[in-house]
Amino acid sequence: MNSTFDDIKKIRYKHLLKILNNIDDDQKNSNLCTYGVNNYYYAYETMIDNLFGGIQDQKKIYNPNGYWTLINHQRTKASDLRPDTILIKDKKTYILDAKMYKFGYTHSVKDLPETQSIQKQITYGDYIHHNLKDKHVRNSFILPYNKELEVFKKDNNLIRYLNDNLVYIGFADVDWRSDLNMEDYDNIFSYCIDFNYLLRNYRAPDHKMINSLCDSIEHRILEMRKIK
Repeated sequence: MNSTFDDIKKIRYKHLLKILNNIDDDQKNSNLCTYGVNNYYYAYETMIDNLFGGIQDQKKIYNPNGYWTLINHQRTKASDLRPDTILIKDKKTYILDAKMYKFGYTHSVKDLPETQSIQKQITYGDYIHHNLKDKHVRNSFILPYNKELEVFKKDNNLIRYLNDNLVYIGFADVDWRSDLNMEDYDNIFSYCIDFNYLLRNYRAPDHKMINSLCDSIEHRILEMRKIK
C-alpha cells in the first residue's frame, strides 16, 4: 500500500487489509483464501437490478420455460429463461437485460449483443404479453461504459441523460418479425450507463435514473409508432 501513488489502489488495499485482519485463524477451514467472483457479469446484473429497482417478489412468473415430451414419457421441464431485471412503472413492464459487453470501452459495433441475445429479449416480451396478458411491455439492453473516454465524448450521435451517466445508443431488432405485427417490445432500446456512477450508486434504487430511462424508452416508442 505504501508503494503506490494511486488513491483507488490504496483504498482497495485498505479494504483487503481489513478483511485479512479480521480472519480468525482458529476458524479457518484451510490456508487458502479466495475473494471475488469468477464471472463479473453476475455482479453487474445484481448492481443493475438494484439501481433500477427490479421486482423481487414473484419474479419467477416472468420466466418462460421449455419442455421435452419423449414418446411414452411424461412432459419434462427442460429449463427456464430468467430475465435479469423486471421494472414495473406506471403500469408498464420494462425488461432490462444487463450486458457486460466491451462496447463501453471499444465503441465497436462488433462488441454489442448478438442475435441470440436479441431473440431472447423478444421471447421474454412474447411470454409476458401473451401468457401474463400484459399489454405494455418494453425491452432494453443496459451496457456499462466509461463516459470519460474521448471516443464517447466526441460521439455526437449519443442522446445523453444525467450528466452523461446514461446515454441512448440505438436499438436492436430482427428481420423475421413482420412490420405490421410488431409489438413495442420487438425493439430493444439500448443504453450505456457509466460504470463508475453505477459502482457508487447501486446500493438503492436511483429514481432519477429510473425516470430518465423509462421516459426515454416511452419517447422512443412514440417515435417508432409515428414511423409505422
